[in-house]
Amino acid sequence: MKELVIALASPLMRRGIVAAIEAAEGLRVVKEVDCAEDVLPAVAAHEPDLVVLESDFRRREASLLDTLARDFPATAILVFVDHDFDECAVRAVVEGKEPFRLSSEAIERLDDCCMYALRAKAKGCIPQTAPPEEFLASVRMVLAGQISAGPWVNTLLAPYRNGRGQDRVPQISARELEVIELIARGMGNKAIARELGIREQTVKNHLARVMEKLQVENRLELALEAIRHHLVHVDSD
Repeated sequence: MKELVIALASPLMRRGIVAAIEAAEGLRVVKEVDCAEDVLPAVAAHEPDLVVLESDFRRREASLLDTLARDFPATAILVFVDHDFDECAVRAVVEGKEPFRLSSEAIERLDDCCMYALRAKAKGCIPQTAPPEEFLASVRMVLAGQISAGPWVNTLLAPYRNGRGQDRVPQISARELEVIELIARGMGNKAIARELGIREQTVKNHLARVMEKLQVENRLELALEAIRHHLVHVDSD
């Protein structure tokens, strides 16, 4: 029997979620809380397999997700986000037609959607508007150790959630950091070479070393992994 803590402010939504869980085989709610301050005490007292967390709670208490992931590693986290996956800021970045670029506004949008929760080691996100069967499927995926989110988010972040590169930040040189920042601005190798006054082959060499250090396979993954490690912050022009 898998035990869950439900942390949602709305009584109506909480009752609906609890009813769906209690009707499902192998799942049991051990505690309900309605405010951010009660989440950590509830998890500490019951040590559940999963906590379903309202996204607004982490906005009210910025360290909540990080503390849960650090202090209760055996408890998976599923975040109820207040936007549909079609509205997710990550989709705009991944599927954008323009050259890949991250402005400070884009980073703020990413940090206000499911990307924040996933980077903070939540195992999944589910829209509040999802039907009960999708919610339960997401719960079971997370309990099985899988990521549950929008399909493009799953593909993009799956490598990072399997333990790859999470223990420490690799040593990045100042020149490599400059290359990463220019890649995050959407610049190609030739443009980076002109900007830094170095040969294009030297840019390629830096890029290959950085991708190996961060264990990524393409420029998009490189930029997102650099953001996860707080290596870059690209402001708009």
